[in-house]
Amino acid sequence: MAECNVCRYPYCAPAQKCPSCNMGVGKVECYITTAVCLNSNLPDDCAELTILRKFRDGYMMETIERRKMVEEYYERAPKAVATLKAIESNEKLYKQIKSVYIDPAVKLIQDGRDKEALLLYKELVEFVESKCNSPK
Repeated sequence: MAECNVCRYPYCAPAQKCPSCNMGVGKVECYITTAVCLNSNLPDDCAELTILRKFRDGYMMETIERRKMVEEYYERAPKAVATLKAIESNEKLYKQIKSVYIDPAVKLIQDGRDKEALLLYKELVEFVESKCNSPK
């Protein structure tokens, strides 16, 4: 028995997507960014996801403090993504997240401004969690 790494749905058959939440299974993902990019019909290996994963696996792993931030994110993000998917106006919200947070964070990383990218991504997580905690 396997378990989706996003929604924790148990499933038996090998799959590329979880039968419950339709997210990826079997690997660590940039949960919020993956949900937004897939909603925009971008492939799992799009530039945005590739750059942010490299940022996570490189810059974010360089210090104990940043590694802890990644661990905390992976504890909090699945619930946030599940809640985002349940919001009726999530298409507009996904577009807002991409244009206000994801695209600028990617640009900051490309420009070598990792500290600023981290601050922006932290704002993204706080924004998504605020949407998840507000009435739908």
